Amino acid sequence: MLRFDDRGVGKSGGDYSRATTPEFVTDAQAALAFLRGRPLIAPQQVGLLGHGEGGNVALLAASEPLEAPNFVVSLAAYGQPGRDVLRRQQGEIMRLIGADGAQVKAAQGLFDQLVETVRQTPNQTAARTKIISLLRSSNTGLDEPMARARAAQLSSPWSRFFFDFNPATRLPLVRCPVLLLNGTADLQVAAGRNMSLLQKGLRQSGQAVQAHRLAGVNHLFQDDPAQWPIVGGERQAAFSAQGLTYLRDWLLERSRLLKTQQPVTVRRPAPRPKALTPLRSRSRRGVVTAAQ
Repeated sequence: MLRFDDRGVGKSGGDYSRATTPEFVTDAQAALAFLRGRPLIAPQQVGLLGHGEGGNVALLAASEPLEAPNFVVSLAAYGQPGRDVLRRQQGEIMRLIGADGAQVKAAQGLFDQLVETVRQTPNQTAARTKIISLLRSSNTGLDEPMARARAAQLSSPWSRFFFDFNPATRLPLVRCPVLLLNGTADLQVAAGRNMSLLQKGLRQSGQAVQAHRLAGVNHLFQDDPAQWPIVGGERQAAFSAQGLTYLRDWLLERSRLLKTQQPVTVRRPAPRPKALTPLRSRSRRGVVTAAQ
């Protein structure tokens, strides 16, 4: 497994604050190319596993004609358009902290205004000025630094792309098998809405798709805390055991299928020489493409 730092972290170049989802796709493609060039790795068995937006990055990479992965594991990827995902996340967080229906409705109405302001105002300075004005008029207690920070976030290159990002448009182009996993207790990416849309789009690709909803599992793929394993006398957060089982079984099956699909060159014995004919050395080159 290969994991790499975000842009601008460690030895990675680039500026993460200015990167968008399509640029993350190029990062994933570079990782694929790196792995496929390693001598001990079967290049036809290299896939992508992504979580949240990373799941969408993996699916987008799988829809490209070049450097596509051989399989994708999507952990809680989005099926809805980006602005709908963010709007729902805001509502779920507010309900979690005790907000009533009227407060959630008002906050989501403001969110819709802010998104439209960004979408209709390409000039960055103008967009931030309008956002700050909207934020402070709706919340007089919001100080200027906080309003500026929120305006910078909402008008960032990533946000501008993500508001209009609709995963459904690229799903029919996916070129490899996909495993979809999502938890029913995920407050950030609702399993029901998003997995249904992902499955619908992926069915049009003609690729094999397997999907599982994990009961009681949250966005971090953790079970209810009461089910966490006890380590050193205390319960420790752990990735869902059921999720790991689905992941292991699916990957093992993919590996088995990929191996059986590889052509095998068989060495045939050289024909016996005719009597009284001098023996000549013969050699054949065998091309072995099956995974080791």
